Amino acid sequence: MTRIAPLPRSKFGPSARLTDLVVRRLVGRHLDGVGIAARVPAILRASGGMERAFMGRRAVSHRMLELVSVRAAMEIGCSFCLDMGSYLAQEKSGATEDEIRGLSDHAGSGVFTPGEVAAFDLAVAMSATPPTVDDELWARLSEHWSDEQLVELTAMIGWENSRARLANALGIQSHGLTAGGACAVATVHATTTTPTSSVAAAPPALR
Repeated sequence: MTRIAPLPRSKFGPSARLTDLVVRRLVGRHLDGVGIAARVPAILRASGGMERAFMGRRAVSHRMLELVSVRAAMEIGCSFCLDMGSYLAQEKSGATEDEIRGLSDHAGSGVFTPGEVAAFDLAVAMSATPPTVDDELWARLSEHWSDEQLVELTAMIGWENSRARLANALGIQSHGLTAGGACAVATVHATTTTPTSSVAAAPPALR
C-alpha cells in the first residue's frame, strides 16, 4: 500500500486524465504514481514534460536510455522503477532479456560494449550518496559519447534518481509488468522491497 492514497480517478483534473490515458496506452493499466501526483497538478505536468523530452527523438537510443535508467534504479532499490523500466526496455525499446539480466554485472556480462559499460558505470556513480563521478570515468565516457549524448545520459540518470527516490519514499511498489521477460533486481546494498522473482505478472493484452 502506498503511503499516500492515489486520488480517485473520478476527481482527476484535465492533466491527470490525459496522463492516465497515455500511461494506460503505454503499459495497459493505471499506475499508482499518476493518482498520487494528481493531487498536485503542477508537479504532474512538470513530470510529464520531462518524460516527453525523453520519449522524443534523442541522440542516445531509447534502448540505452531505458537501460541506464534501470541500472540507476538498481542502485536505489526502487521495485516499481525496476519493474517499469525492465518492461519498457524490453517491450518498447528493443532490449533483450540477456541485457536486463546482464545489468547486475554490466562490466563482466559480455553483452555490452565498452561505451555502454562506461554509461552504466556513470549510472552507478551518479546514484551513490554522495555521487562518485570522477575525471577518470568522464574520460572513458568521452571516448564513446558526444557532449550531446552525455547531457542526455546524465539527465536520464538524474531523472531516474528523482523518480526512484520519490517512488521509494511514497511506498510505490512493483505493478507486475514484466511477465515473460527478465526483471532487474536491486544491487546487494539496496534495502527496499524488490521483486523476488526474475519474472512478474504483466497484463495479457500486452503480451
